Amino acid sequence: MLLNLSWLVLLLTPAPPVCDCMYIENLQTWQIEEAKRSDCVFIAEVLSIDNNLGKFDFRVVESFDGDAIGNMYTGVYDMFCGPHIGNEGNYLLYLRFTDNGLLQVNSCGVSRSFEHPEYGIPVPKEMAPYPKEGGEQAWLKEFNKHAMVFLQQEIERLRSLTNDTI
Repeated sequence: MLLNLSWLVLLLTPAPPVCDCMYIENLQTWQIEEAKRSDCVFIAEVLSIDNNLGKFDFRVVESFDGDAIGNMYTGVYDMFCGPHIGNEGNYLLYLRFTDNGLLQVNSCGVSRSFEHPEYGIPVPKEMAPYPKEGGEQAWLKEFNKHAMVFLQQEIERLRSLTNDTI
């Protein structure tokens, strides 16, 4: 009897969320696709974060879709599939409206902070493979440098596009 009850509990327990993030090797292609599936693309200053609820408040610093600079919003992010909003500061955000009108960071997307632009993007081929033990810190510093260049190039590309071409 106890064994049958255990199976029933196991069957009724909800499964943890599963992320189905595609890995796209070409970062530029990924960025263009991300812009197309977004309702809003901003450079934003994240002012506060509630990591327990996956919510954050931000101010628009630069908009690539015509929104007013200085507008304030509350955003949400997927706490399982990311990208995560982990600290206050400037971010490049790709967002979609939820059914209840909040702006949600695109799951499995390329939104990222200016402080750590390497989080959530593929490692460039010239930096693979990951270093052996002892070389991690130098490798991460170099990856951050590459990622910062990629972020700047992406922002320049977004500035050159219009709503019609995104």
